[in-house]
Amino acid sequence: MKICLTANSGGHINELIQLKNYYNNHDVFFITDRNPLSMELSEKHKVYFVEKFIFKEVFKKFQFLKPVKNFIQSFYIIIKEKPDAVITTGAGVALGSWLSAKILFKKNIFIESAARIKTPSTYGKYIGARSEAVIVQWDQLRPFFKNSIYGGLVFNFDKSIKHKYTKQIKKIFVTTGTYKLQFNRLFMELDRIMASGKAEYSITAQVGESDYMPQNYKYFRYSSQSEVHMHIEESDLVICQGGCGSIMDSLLRGKRVIAVPRLPEFKEYFDDHQVELVSELEKMGLILGVYDIKKLDETIKAAAFFVPAFQNLSNSNYDRILKEIIG
Repeated sequence: MKICLTANSGGHINELIQLKNYYNNHDVFFITDRNPLSMELSEKHKVYFVEKFIFKEVFKKFQFLKPVKNFIQSFYIIIKEKPDAVITTGAGVALGSWLSAKILFKKNIFIESAARIKTPSTYGKYIGARSEAVIVQWDQLRPFFKNSIYGGLVFNFDKSIKHKYTKQIKKIFVTTGTYKLQFNRLFMELDRIMASGKAEYSITAQVGESDYMPQNYKYFRYSSQSEVHMHIEESDLVICQGGCGSIMDSLLRGKRVIAVPRLPEFKEYFDDHQVELVSELEKMGLILGVYDIKKLDETIKAAAFFVPAFQNLSNSNYDRILKEIIG
């Protein structure tokens, strides 16, 4: 079988990568946009890069040519590669491939992002819902899609590994992913904490698009995914945005996580769905959430005594589900 995997770079494409136990048995290629993760992915797999757009900005900023360009690019790729099925976790990059699969009568599978818990994404609501099969990662979403399949979280956690957690935090890594909006609020608060001189740990931060430059700890804008993973591995604690990719990358490596949701009121994101994800994972005992940035210092102190409850995770069913749908 030839499989096309398509999604926005960052968290969306990271979720598709988790399907490797399934797609490694097939001929696969990816369609996405350029960022450090997708560029690194292209070193191991065939990857095509197409136009990216944000659904809400198409009408708000009159960016109508972007989805047209995305479709033309994607249609050419689908015609050339002739996949048997297209699997996507959604967002603007995937629109052209989804339409092409519809036009050419290819199997079309939509997996709603793990970041969506109570309501579907814009892509899921208007486009993914019309796919041949819809798989949701949270049971609360099943009523929103006709004939939906519950798959659980797509991430495969090895719950047999016994992680050792010290009660002293020495190294903190901060990551805000690849999203193209600032997160100054987080870095300013960390600077305030470090300037007090009371912190007994060091911080290295990936600041992304933020225009506030930290004064009291090391930082960089972007790096390769392997370098980000190295920083995560070497840390005692990860502080990250409330995005699925950042959180799961850290949990998959057995790390304690403090997640700070991006908020639209500070122009850090377009909606508050990161609050939903952080809240749900916190209820499961997997992470610590910070909803008021002034509580970050006390949460860092509490993290020294926190142990993630990996036993609360269900097993991933995606190998079996995709075999039943595609073959």
